[in-house]
Amino acid sequence: MEIAEHTAEQILPSDVVPGAAAEIADVITLAALAHRGQLDKGGKPYFFHVLRVGSSLLPHIPSAVLGYLHDAREDGPDDLQNCVTAAARKHGVLVELALLTRRKGEPYGLYIWRIAQASPVAARVKLADLDDNLRPERLAAAADRGADVARLIRKYTAARQTLTARAPVY
Repeated sequence: MEIAEHTAEQILPSDVVPGAAAEIADVITLAALAHRGQLDKGGKPYFFHVLRVGSSLLPHIPSAVLGYLHDAREDGPDDLQNCVTAAARKHGVLVELALLTRRKGEPYGLYIWRIAQASPVAARVKLADLDDNLRPERLAAAADRGADVARLIRKYTAARQTLTARAPVY
């Protein structure tokens, strides 16, 4: 069975606030479609990363929506971009989604600084993203596939420091 065919209730952790699954089911499905067939640096389905990021931000629905969609603009297919925009607009996070979308040619440090300066909600989501990127099992899987894990750890740790120094964390 494809990931996109699962219901939100089947995917979300069991301790999620009742009703939250129904409220964000379309967003989870959209994220699954946006990342269908994509693999992370460790060779695992990329959708699992965005699922973990979004779910870690519950019960705050706007943050969770951003977590599920945080890479959909950069990595998702063009034919889904209008749907991604509509979902972000529906949940009141369109500006934050734009902040979380790295601009073409934008240096990573500037991208992180821009998030830290502009939005505590976007900073919270980016911190959740970085925390998931720094999970030991993800780093080990990436190392097994030849990734420069020491560089990734330096990059993600520096980004965390910038975000926590400039943005309130809650």
